[in-house]
Amino acid sequence: MPTPKSQCCRDEIMKIELSLIMKICVFCSIIYSSIMSAPATASAIKEFELKTGKGVTGEINWPGGEFSAWSGNIIILVGSLAYSDRDGWSLSTPSSTWADRLPKKELADSLVKSGNMVARFENPGVRSTIKQCRSIANQSLPNQIGLAKYCVDEFASKQVTQDDMLDSIDAVVNYLKMTVPKGANKIVLFGMSEGIAHIAKIIDDRRISVAAVVAVGSPPMPLKDVTRWQFVDRVVDSVFMLDKEKRGFVSNDEVIKAFERKEIDFMSFSETLLNLKDGRWDDGNIIILRKRLEFNYERALSTIKNKSIGTENGFLPNGAEIPLFPSSLIELHFFDDLDPVKVLKDKNIPSIWFFGGLDKQINVEESRFLLSKDINLKTQFRLYTDRHHLLSKSADLDWMEIEFMRFVSQDVTAFIGQTLK
Repeated sequence: MPTPKSQCCRDEIMKIELSLIMKICVFCSIIYSSIMSAPATASAIKEFELKTGKGVTGEINWPGGEFSAWSGNIIILVGSLAYSDRDGWSLSTPSSTWADRLPKKELADSLVKSGNMVARFENPGVRSTIKQCRSIANQSLPNQIGLAKYCVDEFASKQVTQDDMLDSIDAVVNYLKMTVPKGANKIVLFGMSEGIAHIAKIIDDRRISVAAVVAVGSPPMPLKDVTRWQFVDRVVDSVFMLDKEKRGFVSNDEVIKAFERKEIDFMSFSETLLNLKDGRWDDGNIIILRKRLEFNYERALSTIKNKSIGTENGFLPNGAEIPLFPSSLIELHFFDDLDPVKVLKDKNIPSIWFFGGLDKQINVEESRFLLSKDINLKTQFRLYTDRHHLLSKSADLDWMEIEFMRFVSQDVTAFIGQTLK
């Protein structure tokens, strides 16, 4: 029988556990979101609709010339399973940190300016009328009927799995190989964050052939390892980093103030993070915190296994319910055990990885080690010490600035050129 004190501790643990789950998943759901239209800069545009799986709609941009005669690089953008459109917009956009941008559209424009053809598509479950949805959302607050008609297919969205994303990527790759035959051997998959997991899976399972892989803010390890690191090691490391004077301990007061300053911004505060007995954390007692966090992780894992978390929804100010991401996305982050580096090595596919030194979503040091330890791995990586997860200058939950997108696009184009020599 739990004592009042142990029950209190369990309540605190549950708070931090759910906080971490939501931080991980909300990050996935907003990471490809935005709201306002951006000016088109590509010289040529072609929309497509493919009748496969749940159906795929999207857009191809290239510098110009006859579409079927294109013989240059072809880059396909691959993001999260969240319900976002080809431009990176979703219904959760108003809460994002880039509410006036269309990040995937901007990235495509930058890559086109560097001389590439770029394809992007609506994620599974997102209706092909998403642009009408965006227009409605910009002008007024849509009701539930409008959301179902123009935005997200309510039934299909609840059934979305990683296989649906793979179907979409597969269909786009095959479509481009058939319609742009001269560029068929120059197809490159460009993953953002979680996107690398889908890229690795489709290369490994469906044996599609691509010339190279690009990854921004992506972990070169299984997603389940990243999730455990987020629950445990990231928190312990962040607490010790508060010891700026190298005294060998961190007081409870310093932990509380770090949250007030948003110095620790990847989770919500809980008393579980405090040492109420000793008043501080040091080398002698930090194992207590680690065990608490490991318990949180195991509880979360058990919750996901029992499927007690369904599709995550949000609400507009008028009360209309909006789907953010499918439960399969959460499951992917807890159970995905595919090693993307091993896949790329086995298939002999070259890759380039971009990291921000301030990234708190993945373990950057471990990522660099994994990419550099094998001399037989055809890979390069770039580290920008003053940037965050998606290479933003300001925050993890933000996109790199347009000016920096141009810089990255030029680097990616040069890498592909060297690879395809």
